[in-house]
Amino acid sequence: MTISASTSKQMWQILLPEETRTSAYRMVLLGIGNELNGDDAAGVQFVRLLREILPADSSAAPAAHLNTIPTVLLIEGAIAPENSTGSIRKFKPDLVVMVDAAQMDLQPGQMTLLDPDLIDGITASTHNFPLSMLAGYIRQEMNCEVRIIGIQPVGNDQFTPLSAVVETAVQDLVEEFLTHIRRQSHA
Repeated sequence: MTISASTSKQMWQILLPEETRTSAYRMVLLGIGNELNGDDAAGVQFVRLLREILPADSSAAPAAHLNTIPTVLLIEGAIAPENSTGSIRKFKPDLVVMVDAAQMDLQPGQMTLLDPDLIDGITASTHNFPLSMLAGYIRQEMNCEVRIIGIQPVGNDQFTPLSAVVETAVQDLVEEFLTHIRRQSHA
């Protein structure tokens, strides 16, 4: 399923089902990518933007100032997201959402909800461990759901910033996540 940046609202509706309305629901948002390689930093930037808004210790309690329900752990997995498995295991999540730039032959900034079992043909070459293997490990060892949001980059040239279109897509993804969580907390 391909979802454009302007409809990331649908992405969160799919990813955050009714059970996220309980205070016991635990979610990890794992940003992946190389911040020195242009749009490859999309996943890392996603987590950083959320970290600016959510409370400093979002791993310990729901974001009370937003009146949200789920407990959220934000992790900058960068180029070695597999190094975060200890923190993920300790947190005991119900859902892990990985956000990463991925070459999918879409329009720059478009996002796709990727099936972790079917991503081996998608290029995300700045990390060492295939995301399909990491997702499989997390599902198997931690008994939780794993989903991947791929964001189509413009480019991954070294020492360049995020492109404007990918930065806009990341900001939209953050805003829609917060809107969805706020909406669920009032339902």
